[in-house]
Amino acid sequence: MTREVRDGGGRSYTFGYTASEHSEAYDHWKIKTVETRPDGSEHIVYTNCIGQILIKELRAGSQRWIESRTYDADNRQIERARPSGGLDYDDAYAGPCTMA
Repeated sequence: MTREVRDGGGRSYTFGYTASEHSEAYDHWKIKTVETRPDGSEHIVYTNCIGQILIKELRAGSQRWIESRTYDADNRQIERARPSGGLDYDDAYAGPCTMA
Protein backbone atom coordinates (compact mmCIF):
# COMPACT_ATOMS: atom_id res chain seq x y z
CA MET A 1 0.00 0.00 0.00
CA THR A 2 1.24 3.45 -0.90
CA ARG A 3 -0.19 6.76 0.29
CA GLU A 4 -0.05 10.16 -1.39
CA VAL A 5 -1.00 13.34 0.46
CA ARG A 6 -1.81 16.57 -1.39
CA ASP A 7 -2.81 20.12 -0.54
CA GLY A 8 -0.95 20.22 2.75
CA GLY A 9 -2.56 17.04 4.00
CA GLY A 10 -6.07 18.05 2.96
CA ARG A 11 -6.45 15.23 0.44
CA SER A 12 -5.14 11.70 0.84
CA TYR A 13 -4.97 9.00 -1.83
CA THR A 14 -3.98 5.38 -1.22
CA PHE A 15 -2.76 2.90 -3.80
CA GLY A 16 -2.88 -0.88 -3.53
CA TYR A 17 -1.20 -3.28 -5.94
CA THR A 18 -1.93 -6.94 -6.65
CA ALA A 19 0.00 -9.22 -9.02
CA SER A 20 -1.74 -12.16 -10.68
CA GLU A 21 -0.36 -15.57 -11.55
CA HIS A 22 -2.04 -15.57 -14.97
CA SER A 23 0.08 -16.27 -18.04
CA GLU A 24 1.90 -13.46 -19.81
CA ALA A 25 -0.56 -13.24 -22.71
CA TYR A 26 -1.42 -9.72 -23.85
CA ASP A 27 -5.09 -10.20 -22.95
CA HIS A 28 -4.40 -11.51 -19.41
CA TRP A 29 -4.07 -9.15 -16.48
CA LYS A 30 -0.85 -9.13 -14.46
CA ILE A 31 -1.13 -6.07 -12.18
CA LYS A 32 -4.23 -4.65 -10.48
CA THR A 33 -3.93 -1.12 -9.10
CA VAL A 34 -6.59 0.31 -6.80
CA GLU A 35 -6.49 4.05 -6.13
CA THR A 36 -8.78 5.12 -3.29
CA ARG A 37 -9.61 8.80 -3.59
CA PRO A 38 -10.41 11.31 -0.82
CA ASP A 39 -14.15 11.05 -1.52
CA GLY A 40 -14.03 7.24 -1.08
CA SER A 41 -14.39 6.47 -4.77
CA GLU A 42 -12.01 3.93 -6.30
CA HIS A 43 -10.18 3.95 -9.61
CA ILE A 44 -9.25 0.35 -10.47
CA VAL A 45 -6.90 -0.49 -13.35
CA TYR A 46 -5.82 -3.90 -14.63
CA THR A 47 -2.75 -4.00 -16.89
CA ASN A 48 -1.17 -6.78 -18.91
CA CYS A 49 2.43 -8.04 -18.83
CA ILE A 50 3.73 -4.97 -20.69
CA GLY A 51 1.65 -2.39 -18.82
CA GLN A 52 -1.20 -1.88 -21.28
CA ILE A 53 -4.64 -1.20 -19.80
CA LEU A 54 -7.08 -4.09 -20.04
CA ILE A 55 -9.78 -2.92 -17.64
CA LYS A 56 -10.35 0.49 -16.13
CA GLU A 57 -13.14 1.04 -13.62
CA LEU A 58 -14.37 3.95 -11.55
CA ARG A 59 -16.51 3.00 -8.54
CA ALA A 60 -18.43 5.62 -6.61
CA GLY A 61 -20.88 4.19 -4.12
CA SER A 62 -23.03 1.66 -5.97
CA GLN A 63 -22.23 3.16 -9.39
CA ARG A 64 -19.61 1.60 -11.68
CA TRP A 65 -18.13 2.77 -14.99
CA ILE A 66 -16.04 0.09 -16.71
CA GLU A 67 -13.90 0.27 -19.85
CA SER A 68 -12.26 -2.77 -21.42
CA ARG A 69 -9.58 -3.31 -24.06
CA THR A 70 -8.63 -6.59 -25.75
CA TYR A 71 -5.35 -7.37 -27.52
CA ASP A 72 -4.44 -10.14 -29.95
CA ALA A 73 -1.35 -12.38 -29.87
CA ASP A 74 0.62 -9.71 -31.78
CA ASN A 75 -0.18 -7.07 -29.15
CA ARG A 76 -2.62 -5.17 -31.35
CA GLN A 77 -5.71 -3.69 -29.73
CA ILE A 78 -8.64 -5.44 -31.37
CA GLU A 79 -11.52 -4.26 -29.20
CA ARG A 80 -12.41 -1.39 -26.90
CA ALA A 81 -15.63 -1.26 -24.93
CA ARG A 82 -16.86 1.89 -23.21
CA PRO A 83 -18.85 2.18 -19.96
CA SER A 84 -22.13 2.39 -21.87
CA GLY A 85 -21.55 -1.19 -23.07
CA GLY A 86 -22.89 -2.83 -19.90
CA LEU A 87 -19.60 -4.51 -18.95
CA ASP A 88 -18.69 -6.61 -15.95
CA TYR A 89 -15.68 -8.71 -14.96
CA ASP A 90 -14.36 -11.15 -12.38
CA ASP A 91 -10.66 -10.78 -11.59
CA ALA A 92 -10.41 -14.47 -10.74
CA TYR A 93 -10.26 -14.94 -14.52
CA ALA A 94 -7.32 -13.83 -16.66
CA GLY A 95 -9.24 -12.56 -19.64
CA PRO A 96 -11.29 -9.58 -20.69
CA CYS A 97 -14.66 -8.23 -19.56
CA THR A 98 -17.96 -9.75 -20.50
CA MET A 99 -21.20 -8.04 -21.37
CA ALA A 100 -23.50 -7.84 -18.37
